[in-house]
Amino acid sequence: MHHDDDLAHFLMARWSRVFPEYLLHFWARPGFTVPYAAVANIGSADTAWHLCRLLSAVLTGASAVLTAQVAARWGVRPGWAVVVAYYALPMTALLACTTLTETTAAFYLAAALWLGSHGRVHLAAVVFSIALVTRYDLAVLVPAWWLWGTVRATTRAGNAFFESRSSPAGARSIPAIVLTLWAPLAYVVLLWAFFGTGPWKLLSHPTGSSEYLPGGLLAYVPQALLAIPPLIFALSCVGAGRLICRNVWLPAALAGLYLGAHVVLRAAGWYASAGYARFLVAISPVWAVLAIAGFARPVSHGLRLRQSRGIWWALAGIWMLGTVAVAVECRGGRLRLSTDVRNVVLCVGAAMSLVSLLACTAWPVMVRRAMAGVGAVAAVMTFLVQWSLIVRPLRVPPHGRLAHAACDWIAAAGLDDRPLLAATPWVAYRRGFVESPRIHKGPRLAASMPIGSLALWDAIYSPSDYHALPLSHFAANPAYRERHRWPGDGDSAPAMVLFEKISATMQPDADPPIYPPHVMPQSDPQGWYYVREDGAARVSRPPG
Repeated sequence: MHHDDDLAHFLMARWSRVFPEYLLHFWARPGFTVPYAAVANIGSADTAWHLCRLLSAVLTGASAVLTAQVAARWGVRPGWAVVVAYYALPMTALLACTTLTETTAAFYLAAALWLGSHGRVHLAAVVFSIALVTRYDLAVLVPAWWLWGTVRATTRAGNAFFESRSSPAGARSIPAIVLTLWAPLAYVVLLWAFFGTGPWKLLSHPTGSSEYLPGGLLAYVPQALLAIPPLIFALSCVGAGRLICRNVWLPAALAGLYLGAHVVLRAAGWYASAGYARFLVAISPVWAVLAIAGFARPVSHGLRLRQSRGIWWALAGIWMLGTVAVAVECRGGRLRLSTDVRNVVLCVGAAMSLVSLLACTAWPVMVRRAMAGVGAVAAVMTFLVQWSLIVRPLRVPPHGRLAHAACDWIAAAGLDDRPLLAATPWVAYRRGFVESPRIHKGPRLAASMPIGSLALWDAIYSPSDYHALPLSHFAANPAYRERHRWPGDGDSAPAMVLFEKISATMQPDADPPIYPPHVMPQSDPQGWYYVREDGAARVSRPPG
């Protein structure tokens, strides 16, 4: 388990059987939900989740193979090394066994690149368009995609990416450019046709929240180096330069646009989103190609010497930038690391920066070669340690285990038949709830629930800008009685508190302003907001 979004995306795919609105849900992402919906409804929730994770693993494997074939078309070999580089990206290997959208988006990107590299211009555009409704941030890649197709179509290159030899040169790229937008346009049309709304309500307000504050231009650097370790990042920089010199600029353009966009988004705190390392998994095919392009053995001694120095210069710069970024972000309280971990990271970063600089600048040559040997071993060791620390067996996180304990307590107390309000998705997973996408879990819903209902407050989701249910909403209200509480780890503040509603409450006219705002129209809350699954197939709706 990497992130609660892993569970949330799976649940929305599973719930689409009962509420088809989830197929078009803005956060469920149609490019993910549509192919996963069938698998997500096989058997119990636990069985279906594992099957969906298996599907993600298969898509990751397919992405790696397709990427190797694309790399060969760009002159980057051997193919097995590209596959190894693909899985050497720690976040990519981790997300291969999750139900997060980045893995699916990477598959669409790899498939589109493969089709394009084989001259299947229209199919490439169609598949790339699906990626845009799987990860919305991939929209920043569209200009590079269009430019590549236009240039290649008009120059009639032998292995042109957007080449279609049977059509006139000037017209080859036009249909592909139009087809690139088919999925986003279809998505907007369907939202408007069925719900009378569109994504512009959200996209037109690029503001942050109290949870995602502006962080500055260095804020995303530590996260980026989690997804792309310094060694692979340095190789990718060198590989980008080598490919650009051979007029293969698309992989470098895609990597630069996507990484730059997230640096800016995280710096500005826009859309309460950018800042996670896992976002870079969506362009894993590009990183794998660039890394092997930088690692490949050159053809001459002189080129080998210049390339070797280039890698050390790149590695030194990346380690220095990462070390400064970690220090600044820890000092600003935006990067939460224990003192011991922070000190280790800073010491390793400073040491690697110094060794890398000596490996390309030291004199005499004997010292430079010695530093290169030490640096190579140290760089590989730091990569292996980072990979092993990130890629671990899947397990339920502490928050999920606590939610399961709360569900067990409710069952032991004989309260399973009570309506239950819970913001955390782990309760819905454990109890077999199917939540309506049209009812917001906020103060109005809590007020509308009948006497005898239970409210499970948690310290992560309930007080968020989206749910706006602080602990005081229940603890300071005489209409609620505390039934049980679960303390946090090493903290006097509770992690979860279970309340019982003992008297009616007045329903407010509206919930407080939430972030992110709803895209789908909301229904008036009338007590329950979920239906219960009965086994694996039957679903019974609540009264009313």
